[in-house]
Amino acid sequence: MSFLRLDLEHERTTSATSHRSAADRAALTVSLNREMDLVVRVARREPTALDVVRGIGVVRTFEFSCVYARGR
Repeated sequence: MSFLRLDLEHERTTSATSHRSAADRAALTVSLNREMDLVVRVARREPTALDVVRGIGVVRTFEFSCVYARGR
């Protein structure tokens, strides 16, 4: 079992109107012990063509969680 885990994702979407949008996500997991993990996630998503019509701009999220899994 690893102590640190880093997950990176990049996604690019092109609609029929040649509108391009991208999404980037990163997650860092730190295993404190066998049963407890701390997870930090950051994401940034550019608007799709439908989001532009709806008036939604760039979406940024930050998440911090503590995961407890008894008996893992």
